[in-house]
Amino acid sequence: MKEYLEALKKYDCFHGRTRRKEYWIFWLYDSLIMLLLIISAFVYGYIIGDAAMVVIFALLLLYLLFTVIPRWAAAVRRLHDTGRSGWWLLTGLIPLSFGIVPLILLAQKSEPGQNKYDAK
Repeated sequence: MKEYLEALKKYDCFHGRTRRKEYWIFWLYDSLIMLLLIISAFVYGYIIGDAAMVVIFALLLLYLLFTVIPRWAAAVRRLHDTGRSGWWLLTGLIPLSFGIVPLILLAQKSEPGQNKYDAK
């Protein structure tokens, strides 16, 4: 949980580096929160009615809007840790690539020692 909160605190930090473990633990907690919101929307929508589903999906939308910049910042810092520019995230926008290139780059090992993206 520490990594998740740390990434949220660094929501505006697009420089520096984030280790692989830190990034993927943040990603895991972020995905679990979204999954719980989606499941609860369907469960409460089934039990209580469509109004509950709409309210919880609105909460999911607010959560997504709240965390979009921290997600991008963490991914950019993770790419910096591999020695690449954050612009590599845009390769996920190439049609039919399905975001595989950024996923592979985010999963690679860290560049040993200092690189040009280290915080100064």
